Amino acid sequence: MRLPPRLSMQRFFTLTAAIALLALLPVFAMTIRATPTPPTATDANAAEVRDDIAVIRARVVARERLLGHANFNVAAAVASGETASWLARLDDAGRWPDVDYTSHSRTAWSPSVHAERLRRLAAAWATPGDPRHGDPALHAALLRAFDGWFDAAPVSENWWWNRIGAPLLLVSAFQLLDPESASPALRARVIAMLPPDPDMTGQNRVWISQLVIHRGLVENNPARIAAGVSGIDDTLRITTGEGIQCDGSFWQHGPQLYNGGYGLGFLADIARWASVLRDTAFDFDAASIGALAGLAVDGTSWMTRNGYVDPLVTGRELTRRGIAARHAATLRTAFADLANPESPDARLHSPASALHATGARHFWRGDYTVLRRPGFMTSLRLMSSGRTGAELINSENLQGFYLPFGTTLVFREGDEYAEIAPLWDWRCLPGTTAAQTAAVPPMPGAYLVGQSHFAGGVSDCLDAHAAFEQNDTRNPVSAHKSWFFFDRGFVALVAGIHRTPAQDASGSEAAGDAVAVAPVLTTLNQTRLRTPVRSGRADGSSETLSSGVHAFPARFMPAWIHHDGTGYILPSGPAPDSFVLRLKNTETSGNWRRINASFPSDPVTGDIFILALDHGVAPVAPDTAPSFHYIVLPGVDENETAAFAKKPEVTILANTLALQAARHNDSRSSASLTGITFFEPGSLVLAPGRILAADAPCVVLLREASEGALTLSVAAPRPDDAGATVHLDVVHPTQSGTSRLVFEFPGGPMSGSTLTRSL
Repeated sequence: MRLPPRLSMQRFFTLTAAIALLALLPVFAMTIRATPTPPTATDANAAEVRDDIAVIRARVVARERLLGHANFNVAAAVASGETASWLARLDDAGRWPDVDYTSHSRTAWSPSVHAERLRRLAAAWATPGDPRHGDPALHAALLRAFDGWFDAAPVSENWWWNRIGAPLLLVSAFQLLDPESASPALRARVIAMLPPDPDMTGQNRVWISQLVIHRGLVENNPARIAAGVSGIDDTLRITTGEGIQCDGSFWQHGPQLYNGGYGLGFLADIARWASVLRDTAFDFDAASIGALAGLAVDGTSWMTRNGYVDPLVTGRELTRRGIAARHAATLRTAFADLANPESPDARLHSPASALHATGARHFWRGDYTVLRRPGFMTSLRLMSSGRTGAELINSENLQGFYLPFGTTLVFREGDEYAEIAPLWDWRCLPGTTAAQTAAVPPMPGAYLVGQSHFAGGVSDCLDAHAAFEQNDTRNPVSAHKSWFFFDRGFVALVAGIHRTPAQDASGSEAAGDAVAVAPVLTTLNQTRLRTPVRSGRADGSSETLSSGVHAFPARFMPAWIHHDGTGYILPSGPAPDSFVLRLKNTETSGNWRRINASFPSDPVTGDIFILALDHGVAPVAPDTAPSFHYIVLPGVDENETAAFAKKPEVTILANTLALQAARHNDSRSSASLTGITFFEPGSLVLAPGRILAADAPCVVLLREASEGALTLSVAAPRPDDAGATVHLDVVHPTQSGTSRLVFEFPGGPMSGSTLTRSL
């Protein structure tokens, strides 16, 4: 029998210190580790193992009590009389009359209600101090409800409910009832429901492995428990498949970013079991905990703001009602488990104080860029060739086609986009450039897999630059776009907006005709309306915009807009006559069913702020389309916005189909930062006497210190460039002649990562 090694408490102190560093330092990518080989437990005698199993079982019960009350609102159910109603309506066969046990639905599966009630009632019975604690009548009803479930043998068309969802609820309830007191027949039925060995990958493997551990606890079988622990341990390593990636991102359902949702559950579940198994023969080793800490510190923590998870990393789950609060609770629990393994109650209720990293990261495996500052966070979601940008499963995320086409979110408080999904106009996702057809293009099956051969970013851990060639046969609009993330926010550059006749997700001529007359909008933001909207002009005048829908033709376009602590600097100079600034600051209505078939179509209302540039009907030829840029400044007041618009710290150096570049001149020093996209080989004049040339496509972040030192960070945003070499030629007053820097782009899982050189 092979058992995982015992815990060294030193690794928890190391982990706590690592998490604390988030508040102080940028965190670098974790390194790939070798797969650990758990030693055999030759030093553990049978008595010690039995004692360890008893400790684990007690911890499982304590944790299930807490989770039952926190996640299933047990106290509220008892106080409201809901539990009494459930008991009164449970029939002699152990079934509830309002549950359809013949349902096979993939979503909103009626029998799951039975399992959830069992879980909640068991927590009420098992928790000291609860009014129903130890109630013999409740215990008898619970046993009857277990038999009712197994006799009904409900089956869903969604495999997850059958193999994972229902068994997890039921075995949690069973552990709370004390398996030793159950009849042999019921124990046998529970054991038969649970898998004997782990299988599957990623978070699904973690769920299955938990069930294997539970089976081992019910059977009092050390080998089974060890098998389940090993199943979880197998996921705690860097992989190129589903699971933890070398850049700190997490994949599930193929190459799809999922640090929220599946990845968050993965982190929380394993952190919980690390706490439960500590100081026993079944504990994880230090290398496994190190990998888990890497996911938390180098990955997920960067994708949160004030305890809220960025919706862009939650996959289709962002279309679930109440998901923002659930993700926040899971995040808090997971990080508390990692930082403090001793007190279950403190773990559950303490704030996630370790989630305050500042800097910038581009997750090259996740097609995700984030800029974090003390007062704000902004993020970008892209989709490169072969990567999955969005999914439509179980009729969830019905409108999500545009999500990976450059969606940029702006956070100050963290909850700006919580519960906004039913109210969103999904044709106007923040940051996207999209045709305003009657409907969002349909998803091409379950997974939207990228086609762009130019999508990626570069980061020096302080700032970042990302680029995207929007050229997808299912998207009726193409463009070249770049995002330059600097200390105060970001600049978005757009060039070559164009369409192709009949270019549409469905490919139908009728759809193509609709695109030909549909205006194209680039949306700066679509978020909760929380403050009055202020508008300012170049002459210094300003006004508060009334609630409603506004349109500003090019000649009347304001210089800036300010809303909820964020400033928007609009295109300066003579805007194309076709441009119209559109702004909405009023109540909007929608419903959950239009994005997720599991939810009702009852109207949902809320106040929404939308700011977008209307380009009119896009031309067919990209070289006839005007280029433009805009700047987003989170965490500024109206006066700061007006001052920036009057005297911008950002200079646009190029904005064409071949080259896009922007420079930030730090007003506090003579230092500067430049973000550059070479869509093709070329050269950029940085300033008189300063030139940067590249002989291959790449993205560059050039930092010029006040004393003249140069640091160049470079990445290859094209999969085909893996293993290729790019030469950057620099002409600069600090250099004699032309300096050539050679960057050999890595292949494999490091393809797309940043390389840095200094002059």
